[in-house]
Amino acid sequence: MLKALSRNVRDYLRHELGVAAVIFAIMLPVIIASAGMAVDLAVVYNSQNRLANALDKATLAAASSSSLDAADLQTRFLASIV
Repeated sequence: MLKALSRNVRDYLRHELGVAAVIFAIMLPVIIASAGMAVDLAVVYNSQNRLANALDKATLAAASSSSLDAADLQTRFLASIV
């Protein structure tokens, strides 16, 4: 009886059929978090790029027109952001 129980426990511990599913279940949150971080970084990069382009446009607009005062420059800058 004890040998049979010992053999059954050994066979149970050697059974490796569902190991891939367990590893996948453990790694799934890591994969999802990595994908979310990649999307967030892409959004940050895109907004930074848009802000830099708006600043470039405002600088070129200010340099090309010498008759503008500070309020007009601010209005043009804010219009170029959107």
